[in-house]
Amino acid sequence: MKILIKNIMFIFPFLLLGCEKDELLNPPSDGEIVSVIAKMPVDSKILPLEIMYRSTTCLKSRKNSNGDVVTEPGYHFVKKEFNRASGDSILNLEVSRDGGGQCNWKLSNITLGFNLKDLPSGKDEKNENIPIKEIIVFDDNSPQRLSGSYEVINGNVKLEGDYFPLITKRRDSNSPLEYSIIKSSPDVIYKSTSAKEVIF
Repeated sequence: MKILIKNIMFIFPFLLLGCEKDELLNPPSDGEIVSVIAKMPVDSKILPLEIMYRSTTCLKSRKNSNGDVVTEPGYHFVKKEFNRASGDSILNLEVSRDGGGQCNWKLSNITLGFNLKDLPSGKDEKNENIPIKEIIVFDDNSPQRLSGSYEVINGNVKLEGDYFPLITKRRDSNSPLEYSIIKSSPDVIYKSTSAKEVIF
């Protein structure tokens, strides 16, 4: 009887582990894509594209403010470098809408960020380069960062507007100079469930 119990205790955890799905992405080669195209000014630098996939197959559990356990679509976050087209200032990247895999990942949102390319490099000067980030949502899930209200778009997304550099000096003499980029219009979160192109 003792041997039988020992064998059962060994097998049970193995079965639990076997129920977990592989959470890796595996986009189909013929799946739908979203083309992200950006033309950057010479004095700015684009950052790797932040891509969020969500899954209703592989759920995540968390506790809410009341201490209750709630489940929500799982998430898979990746960053990808842009490709430079023809050696000029135009950059592009193709993003799969269908992330595939055992979790059946689906594209949820992307975050396009850029900052100033070159900062002053004085001997005693401390600088901080703060990027600006634009969020484009493709489904009904909330993005990981909220910034402004939603602007719903039917079809492709074209990010327009004027951007300006801003230098901020804090009262604390030990604080670094903050170099950032601000937008002339209020912050929004762009949302399009049908976009095939995001143009900046």
